[in-house]
Amino acid sequence: MAILIAAGSALAQAKRPRRSAPASGSSPAQIQKLRAAVKANPKNHEAHNALGLALAKIGQINPAIAEFKESVRLKPDYAEGWLNLGSAGEQKGDFAAALESYRKASEIKPDDAQLRIKTGSLLLRLQRLDDAAIEFNRALQLDPESAEIRTNLGFLLGQMGDLNGSLSQFEEAVRIKPDLAQAHYYLGVGRLISNDLDKAISSFRAFNNLKPGDAEALQSLGSALLRRGDPADLPETLKVLRQLLKLRPNQETEEMLRKAEELSRERIKN
Repeated sequence: MAILIAAGSALAQAKRPRRSAPASGSSPAQIQKLRAAVKANPKNHEAHNALGLALAKIGQINPAIAEFKESVRLKPDYAEGWLNLGSAGEQKGDFAAALESYRKASEIKPDDAQLRIKTGSLLLRLQRLDDAAIEFNRALQLDPESAEIRTNLGFLLGQMGDLNGSLSQFEEAVRIKPDLAQAHYYLGVGRLISNDLDKAISSFRAFNNLKPGDAEALQSLGSALLRRGDPADLPETLKVLRQLLKLRPNQETEEMLRKAEELSRERIKN
């Protein structure tokens, strides 16, 4: 039972590895400069990697892949080159090649938690859940105080049907990093599934305080408030649903708002 899939896009994709793209934009002048550096030092693996990153930044994936391949040909134990080759392959949709590249990077740096997360994220994307769990758990062993890793693992456990395990990871994630909005949101979803409305609402409120204006979270909060049915919630419910209607003007939102307005009128009459 994939209990958290409906909550939004795959959380495991949220944490990008280091240097998956250049820090600054790739202008034609910058690329020309990087090409000149490669021409001047054709055996410099870092020069090929830098050019590959710049090309990937502007969407030239095939030329970028060629540069990354050259970087690891020149230096087979260059973990960063393998990582970037994997990222480019994943962007291209060549998942088998991407996975092989991530594996190579992890073999070179077996104690790099973020490489494990990157590998696990792709395995999750491929629905190889058991294999993804191995990678995420290894990452957690390497960095047990990472709220991001725990959030990734919590999402995966949710997809595997382990609601209690999923909630435990999300709860630990928000303890470690109270401002990690996505962990609050997924914790709210899990609590909603387990019919713990009060705590679910608390989690959705925390998310909205950190990231106001997110339509998915506003809908979750509005729905949970309506479901709880506490008259004291009505002012907040109306505010949330009116904001949601501006962001997502559809029939479902209109019906939720209409219901809240009817409840509010009944409360005034009584």
